[in-house]
Amino acid sequence: MELSTFIAMKADEKFDSVDFSKYSLDGEYDNCIFESCNFSNLDLSEISFIECRFVECNFTLAKLTKTGFKDVRFDSCKMLGLQFTDLKPFLLEMDFKNCHLEESSFYKLDLKGLSMNSCNLRGADFSEANLEKSSIIACDLSECTFERTNLSFANLSDSYNFQIDPEQNTIRGATFNADQLCGLLTKYNLQIKN
Repeated sequence: MELSTFIAMKADEKFDSVDFSKYSLDGEYDNCIFESCNFSNLDLSEISFIECRFVECNFTLAKLTKTGFKDVRFDSCKMLGLQFTDLKPFLLEMDFKNCHLEESSFYKLDLKGLSMNSCNLRGADFSEANLEKSSIIACDLSECTFERTNLSFANLSDSYNFQIDPEQNTIRGATFNADQLCGLLTKYNLQIKN
């Protein structure tokens, strides 16, 4: 495909195995599907993706300054070291399934109702984020930062390796499995036996 193809076709398109580092992206993409595409190290600043789906795409270290993700789904994507904090907050809505989001930052984002399922979030930063009524199911939360994070009524069932201080975070009404409670008590240095 030629560069002009990506500028002209922005709605209801499917892009399969495209290395976008060879093209210049701009504007808005509406109801598009991207499969096995490469966005790594790209500057995606000020581009809007609306009702798009990304499957097995690589976004590692992409720049997201004022990028819009409105009703966007990511499935089995590699998204290492992303600064989601820089996204355009207006109508921000994302869902993640089977994604690698290690070392990514969600600092201060309003992610109410976020859905994350079976994701690797090792080292992610959720400081001061609003995760109220979010569903973070079966995710690896090793070394994640939760400071002044709103987890009210969030569902963290089957997520593991987390350390969340109930005194520094809002967890009212949150759902945890019984075997996850040690992740809420780490700072007390308790010995918990089965």
